[in-house]
Amino acid sequence: MPKVSIIVPVYNGERYIAKCVSSILSQTLSDSEVILVDDGSTDKTPEILKEYANKDNRIRIITQINQKQGAARNRGLEIAQGEYITFIDADDWIDENYLEKMYKYASSANADLAISTSIRETGHRHRYHLKFDNYQVIENFDEILEVLRMHWEPHSKLYKTEIAKSIKFEEGVYFEDGRYIVRFLNQTKKMVTVPKVAYHYVMNPNSTIKRKPSIATILDRIESAIDIINYSEEHNIKIPEYLIYKEIKGPLAIKHYKYKKIYHVFGIKIFNRNMPFENNHNFLVFANKDDWSLLANIKNIFFDSKITVITDENSAKILEQYADSIIISNHIFDILKKLKHQKIFCLIPLRINFMKKFLLSFLKPKYVLKMPKEVFKTSYAKDKYILKQITHRQIKDYT
Repeated sequence: MPKVSIIVPVYNGERYIAKCVSSILSQTLSDSEVILVDDGSTDKTPEILKEYANKDNRIRIITQINQKQGAARNRGLEIAQGEYITFIDADDWIDENYLEKMYKYASSANADLAISTSIRETGHRHRYHLKFDNYQVIENFDEILEVLRMHWEPHSKLYKTEIAKSIKFEEGVYFEDGRYIVRFLNQTKKMVTVPKVAYHYVMNPNSTIKRKPSIATILDRIESAIDIINYSEEHNIKIPEYLIYKEIKGPLAIKHYKYKKIYHVFGIKIFNRNMPFENNHNFLVFANKDDWSLLANIKNIFFDSKITVITDENSAKILEQYADSIIISNHIFDILKKLKHQKIFCLIPLRINFMKKFLLSFLKPKYVLKMPKEVFKTSYAKDKYILKQITHRQIKDYT
């Protein structure tokens, strides 16, 4: 049994696969097997892989029709025989002593998972994506999540084979990473950090996450987050909200043209400014006690509207006279359970943060309005700024 199985999925990697494989074959730990999964490449990748296999008997090549990375990783998992498994993307590379140190620290502690420093490479520049200067053994689940933070990519980690093989990557999707990692973590009893050795993550403009988002990739990102939420709730895993937001990456983008504004959420056009006026709508507003005048203006302009306010307990009593319903909660799961199937006309996330952005994936509102970074001196100025984007009706100064 080799100490480590290295699984490398590759699709049309003729420009960069040589550096990746060379960094693996030059490792100071030689007791390993290298599984190269050609995911239906149409360039010279197959010929390059065969050349390496002819030079080193540790290499095993799997060829399949193009099925995306999840399927490629699963094929590698099926035949892996090592004590531990690591995944390396075909455009990345590793330090010469990477496998030796990862295996040494993981095996000595009998750890289920080891994680190393990760360096993001962009042209001639690089910066630390994650950095460890000290060896640490972590057995508390919450601490493991805190150390991993937003780094749920399969790379820069060493996995105990017994657990890794018991889980499958989602196939036929673009974003399989988080789905797999949350399931692996649920079986992880011990993790170690490995200092002063690095995985080099190359920012490839043709990769899935760097390409211009399509409807398919955007919806898959959302489905990935929904899967993580559902799995976490079913297994009583308290995943920090910033990790879920990492899966979504859902900033609101506004494109300005001469005569109109177009609003995009997750790259999907959801709103043109020049829409017909209606007053029978559902509004969802994140508010505190100082935002009462905004709610009053909504009722004044959209007189048949229904307003749902998400607020804290201290503000609820002041705002309840202006709202049709109040949700008192600071936890995203509670909010989603109450709002998951509602159709919202307008979402007003004052002082927007990741939790409010995340709700967009579930609610699909026509309008998403937010405060700019600058702070207005009066409530009237704030109300006018927000509401003028969806109506030309007069806005009252309640101050």
